[in-house]
Amino acid sequence: MLRFAILVIVALAGAGPAFTETAPPPLDQPKHDTNQHNTAPDNRGTEAVPLIIKELPRERSEEDKAEAQEKSALDRKLTEYTGNLAFYTKYLFLATLVLAALTGALAVAAFLQMRDARKSIDAAVISAKAAKDAAEALPILERAFVLMYPDIQPSITRTLGPAGKRRIDEIMTGFLLINHGRTHAIVKSISFGVSLVDDLTTIPRYSDSVIDWDVVIPGGGRYPEKTTVSAIEPPEKYEKITYFHHNILTIEISAAQSDQILAKKLFPLVLGRAAYVDIFGKRYEIGDCFIYNGRTGFFEQHGGQEYNYWREC
Repeated sequence: MLRFAILVIVALAGAGPAFTETAPPPLDQPKHDTNQHNTAPDNRGTEAVPLIIKELPRERSEEDKAEAQEKSALDRKLTEYTGNLAFYTKYLFLATLVLAALTGALAVAAFLQMRDARKSIDAAVISAKAAKDAAEALPILERAFVLMYPDIQPSITRTLGPAGKRRIDEIMTGFLLINHGRTHAIVKSISFGVSLVDDLTTIPRYSDSVIDWDVVIPGGGRYPEKTTVSAIEPPEKYEKITYFHHNILTIEISAAQSDQILAKKLFPLVLGRAAYVDIFGKRYEIGDCFIYNGRTGFFEQHGGQEYNYWREC
């Protein structure tokens, strides 16, 4: 009972100020605007009164810790790989510079090589041309060069006395082949003949070859040779030996023919031709045509280039 009474007294004492009448403020004091207390809390969160929110840390779970550790490991690997990439990029840049320098040096070397190659090609072309010219000139320089030298010797007699008269008894003709080249020549045929013609515009045909064998004339040699050495020595009792010279022809001249020759109405004509092959396999022909002038006694070339020639066949 006593306890209940005490509680009632305490309750009344706490509620007493609510029932007390508030005295009006003095007239000389300004009235306080109650709206200031009501609007002050609205300024929070502005620049004047920033709003600060404090978040309390929460306890992480094992899964979050594992995920954080995995992310940290990945970050460390990424940082390591980034460092390696920067390292490799640096040396790749240096290698690129070295490669660029080597490429430039290679380009210079290629240019010099191309220039030297052009010079070498030009030198090779000149050398090939020189070799070709030398090869073409070799047959000209080393080939056989055979010429025919015909000759005519009339046998003339003269009568004695103031009215001496010349007379041609016979005419002896011959030929000689001389090789003026450096290498030997193989003579295949020799046509040689003498005839009497009264019309200089008409030249007889060539006679048959006086040889039916090959004749080899060395460089600087001649055919026939001046002296002939026999393989069989003749007996000592024979003092004179007669040889047949197929390069010498003799024709008898009558008195009437002699008068016509001396009057230039008849002409002894010598016609010769020969064919030979050199060591390069090339074939050549030579020809000569001469007449005897009875008035002047000279042996004159006749027939022009058609009958006087040296040519390659």
